[in-house]
Amino acid sequence: MNNRQGKNVLTTAIAVLLAFAAVLYASCKKDETTQPKEDKCSSVVCQNQGSCINGICYCTAGYEGEKCDKASVSRYIGSWDVTETINGSSKAANRGKVNLYVLRISKGAYPLDILIDNFMGMGYNNIKGTIGRKYGAGTLVSDVVTKYILNANQTISGTYITITQGGGSINDVGTEMNCFYYLQYLDAGVIVNDTVSFIASYKQ
Repeated sequence: MNNRQGKNVLTTAIAVLLAFAAVLYASCKKDETTQPKEDKCSSVVCQNQGSCINGICYCTAGYEGEKCDKASVSRYIGSWDVTETINGSSKAANRGKVNLYVLRISKGAYPLDILIDNFMGMGYNNIKGTIGRKYGAGTLVSDVVTKYILNANQTISGTYITITQGGGSINDVGTEMNCFYYLQYLDAGVIVNDTVSFIASYKQ
């Protein structure tokens, strides 16, 4: 075999190797792109309309937990032993008064709603509140399930007493709660404004 023939054989061998390499590369790329990616949500079931992203449940407002299976309102529901104090009042005789009573909290119509019965220890029922809402300049700022507000400017049914605003917080396990609120009402034809706060411990 002369040098020319040897070069031709070498050139042919190199061409065959390059063609094989190209086929192998294309085959690998095809396998790489057609292999299904691991679906981390395939075995995850998020409850209460929660959505799974990369194996983690993201819950709709009012639900929490690894699978969105816990209603956020559940930590509030039950009876509470209350110690309530009138911290300030436009009526001097009211200031510093302490009231002990039991109030009851139940779930409202929507996932974030609560209803308070025996408010102020006076048998006032269906006082409306909303959990998990923090507002600033009239805009929702954040959802915090351990905080709540009393619906503003609600007049207690059958009275002339208005809760102008209020709110508070509860610990995560639902054993201790605090609240503040402002009342406006008529007393002997005079408008009275009270600033009230209470602390409460879960009873049952």
